[in-house]
Order: sequence, then structure tokens, then C-alpha cells
Amino acid sequence: MSFIEKQIVKNIKAGEVIFHEDDPGSSMFIIQSGKVEVSTINKKQKVVLAILGKGSIFGEMSLVDNRPRSATVTALTEVTCLEINRLLFDKKLEETPLWMQSFYAILVERLREANKKQNTLTPEDVAKQIVFLLSILLANETPDNHDRVSIPWQDSAETIAFLLNTPIEQVVKVMNKLSLTPLARGEINYEKGRLFTTDDLKEFNNFSEFCKEKFLVRWGKEISPEFEERSPKELQILKFIDKLMNEQATASDLNIKYFEERCKSDLKKSLDEFSHELKTLVRKGILVKRLDANEDKYYEVDRELLNLKLGLGKTREMFEKIERKLA
Repeated sequence: MSFIEKQIVKNIKAGEVIFHEDDPGSSMFIIQSGKVEVSTINKKQKVVLAILGKGSIFGEMSLVDNRPRSATVTALTEVTCLEINRLLFDKKLEETPLWMQSFYAILVERLREANKKQNTLTPEDVAKQIVFLLSILLANETPDNHDRVSIPWQDSAETIAFLLNTPIEQVVKVMNKLSLTPLARGEINYEKGRLFTTDDLKEFNNFSEFCKEKFLVRWGKEISPEFEERSPKELQILKFIDKLMNEQATASDLNIKYFEERCKSDLKKSLDEFSHELKTLVRKGILVKRLDANEDKYYEVDRELLNLKLGLGKTREMFEKIERKLA
């Protein structure tokens, strides 16, 4: 190591932040040993952009264009690096032709623009991508007689990390969280090692489609009807109607006065509080208003449509809970 290199060597402890996003940039770094994490904040969520190791350079853009740091860099391990300050950098830059200096400035500007595009994905977005790729890997395996499917844990995590250009730790984290939900589990096979298993491939694929739909909404795509959001009030009145229908065996009529009385006694609410939800159910054909022989008003309930809508509502409710766990 030369005398100059000895003067600019910097030892950094694991966990230490070398610089924060938006800090003024007065030096660049060349890693001699250890690893650092490059991250940014998007929608109040930390997004890991890269893991850098020996030989990598970071912090160089601010030296070229004099703009604030575009990301936060944190030491993942003990790190030894060379810190090139502005004085030394400018001295070396003066030795290059003017056209080369202009080239550097243009290159850095393009890198910053590329980083802005890269920074649009939050950890929740990446988690949805991981779920979708897991469903593709699972689809390539043959289900057993009970629709169970397994894939190698480590190989699958490495494949997804490669395809998404994301740290494998992030992929494994999502897989671990999924394995604690009804959709999947981790298991040990003495011949194949650790496996990622789903006991219901169809349900896992449905969740995968849900994640895909939620991801594409950010690009302006309208969500499919089966995944459209249902308000808590709509789900509450659907469940209540289903309860009343189950109490009267095969009958499909629901007297409105009785409906009102039960609503007050069971839900402690007036039926008027659900007027918007009831109009929606009428519009979709689940409820049809009719008059009986005594001119009493009642709803004719389409049980098949009710069960379908209720089932979709419960499914979405479960999927949303799982989605929140993956964040």
C-alpha cells in the first residue's frame, strides 16, 4: 500500500452508517474488505438497492456533480476502504481531458435518473413479486393427490433473488413469513433438504393473482371484480344476511320488517345504516325487492350469488391479512 493510500484508509465498524441519503458529498470510497448495504427511503419504507463487496466503489456521483448523496450506505460487516476526498479527486480529474470530464458528468446524470426509476419499488411491491415467482416455480411441480406441492427452499430463493436482482435475505424473509400463514409451510425432507410447501396450490395461486393485481394497480390497471375492495359494512351485512338465511333452511325470502328487527337486536344498528350496501346488493341481483300477498315487503335472496360474494369477501379479507404480514 502506498503512502497516500495509508493516509486515506478508513476502518468502519459493522452497523455504522457511512453516509446518509441527502448528505452533502465530499468523498468517494473503494472497498478493500467487507460488505456495505446501499439503501434509500421510498414511501417511508427502506428499499435495499445493492450489497457491495471488495473492489466496489460508492459515493462517486456526488464528487462528480456536487449534488447530495442519492442513497444511504451502511456497513454490514467490518469494512476497510479507501476514502478519496474532493481535493485528491479534483487533482486527478484535472489530469483528464475536458471531454472526458464532460463524459463523467453526463454518465453520473444518467445513473441518477436510472436510480430514480429503480427506487419506485417498496418492500411490499417486492414481496408481491416474490409471491408471484413462487407460484410460477410451484406450478412447474406436479401436485400430489391432495394438491400439495413442494419446491427446494434454497434453490428457489436463489432463483428469485437472481430474477429480481434483490438480496436473497429479502426473498427468504418473505418465504419465512408465508410459511407462517395458511397458504404455505416449511418442512425438512431428509433427501431433498428444506422445502417450501403449499397444501393448497389453487389457493396459493389465487393469492399470487391477488398480489399481481394489487401490484399492477400502481400502474393504473383496474383491479378485477373478484379482488375489488369490500367495505367492512358490506361484509358485515353480507354475513348477517347469510346468518338469517341459514336459520330458515331452504327459504329464500327475507321479510324486511323482520330483517329490521333482527338488525337492531343482533347488530345494534338500524337497517337504514346499511342503505348504501343494500342498494349495491339489489343492483347486483343478490337481493330483489318484492311484495307478498299481504302487501308486505320482502327481499328475495339469490343464495348462490350471496355465497359467491360472501366467499370472495372472506377470501379477500384473508389475503389482505397475509399481505400485511409480508410487508
